Amino acid sequence: MRFTFIFALLVFSLSGCQKEGPWQKAHKEKEASSFTIEPIASRDYKDAALNIINNAKKYVYVWMFEMGNYRDEPNPLFTALCDARKRGVEVKVLMEGGENFLGERFYKKQKNAYKYLKSCNVDVRFDKPGRTTHVKMLLADTSLIIGSTNWTYYGIEKNTELNVLIKSAQTEKFKALFLKAFNNARKNNMHMPRGESEITIRGVVVYVSERISKRGRAYTIFKVRTNRKTYRVFIRGHHHIKKGEKLLVKGIFYKTKRVGKRIYHNEFEANYIRRI
Repeated sequence: MRFTFIFALLVFSLSGCQKEGPWQKAHKEKEASSFTIEPIASRDYKDAALNIINNAKKYVYVWMFEMGNYRDEPNPLFTALCDARKRGVEVKVLMEGGENFLGERFYKKQKNAYKYLKSCNVDVRFDKPGRTTHVKMLLADTSLIIGSTNWTYYGIEKNTELNVLIKSAQTEKFKALFLKAFNNARKNNMHMPRGESEITIRGVVVYVSERISKRGRAYTIFKVRTNRKTYRVFIRGHHHIKKGEKLLVKGIFYKTKRVGKRIYHNEFEANYIRRI
């Protein structure tokens, strides 16, 4: 009984010694003061993202579902990543690699983003087939933005979006999560949707029709006869193609292509033409 009483008294005394002292209290106050969190909505995202990328000293990690350049100019966030890489910052990007349900436009946008970033030595990887990456995260040193904004023109410039900017040493935990996923990702190959392939053809134009869609967008349908077969080709815009011209055409061939409720078979969507 006496031993039990002494043991209880010892435990009580030790627990009293564990009370927060001045040093521990000051340390906690310092940690609390170094932690900030604020909302980043819609048009504020670009400036916030550019600020933390441009001020990064060690690393910038981007984990993103959808990425793309603007229609007439590079994505400013891509340019910032390239500039960070030039000044010696470690830059890694992990992006969605494409699934069949995402379609051909998504595929082309992602692939162009990949090529642009690789051209300035950014380390870019795609997730594996069958796994959809839906994350929208930017991590630069101790600054983290995470939320709903994709790195596309509409995501950055048009859509209503909401994100959180966190500045804290605790963001290091997100670094470990990112690197684990990045190290398991593919280094160079994006998932090409089934029934689609990139091809180049050379031949004579045998039919041309310049058109305007219901949304007011210009496009051209033309046919090119090669030595083996005749291809029906779609290309955005009016290019003043004429019957009898010889063309080199690059693009993606679709066994089945859906546009709204319409289905097209064996269509070639061109992204490059050159007269030869």
